[in-house]
Amino acid sequence: FQAAGGASPTVGKISVAGDLALNANVVTVNVGGGVLGTGTYRLLDCTGTLSGSANAVPAFTGLGATPGAVVSISTTTGAGGHVDLTVAKATPILQTASASPIISGQALSNSVLSVTFTNATGAVVPGTAVFTSPSTVPPAGTTAQQVQFTPTDTADYNTPAAFNVNVTVNSSVLIPTQSAGITGFSLVNGNVVISGTNGQSGGT
Repeated sequence: FQAAGGASPTVGKISVAGDLALNANVVTVNVGGGVLGTGTYRLLDCTGTLSGSANAVPAFTGLGATPGAVVSISTTTGAGGHVDLTVAKATPILQTASASPIISGQALSNSVLSVTFTNATGAVVPGTAVFTSPSTVPPAGTTAQQVQFTPTDTADYNTPAAFNVNVTVNSSVLIPTQSAGITGFSLVNGNVVISGTNGQSGGT
């Protein structure tokens, strides 16, 4: 069968006038124009009685279906029987997930998530990752927080189950690990400038 994937996917169909007998026939679908997206495509039908069945596992040539999609062939026997190709959604695969630290008293929404999902070929699946409870203010320390990823392409990809990402909450009090030394004072345009060395990076 010839198929056109992409925005408006179509698959060719064979209609039989009369009865149709199948013997586990393997169906091959040659896809061009773009990968074949999710959907149910009628391949064979008949005006009489369909007996037997097609092979449940289709073969693809050309561009094939959405990587990781669940594909199958179903046969409906009897009067007016038919054979259908079903392309079900793929589920993205989690590769990496991390969250930036926050300061005690801040909500999870202040942490920046970095999450990567891929499809069956290893290509990145675009989407958005958010904390399931972004307003939560976690205690100091490192805790596992639940994150939900939603793919941009929800037509061809399932939304995977929520997963945990570790979030580190630092104390709001900065304790220097090295002491600063004051080397001098000066007056510049009415402002007192204190010069020093060996200060703690990021400290006040």
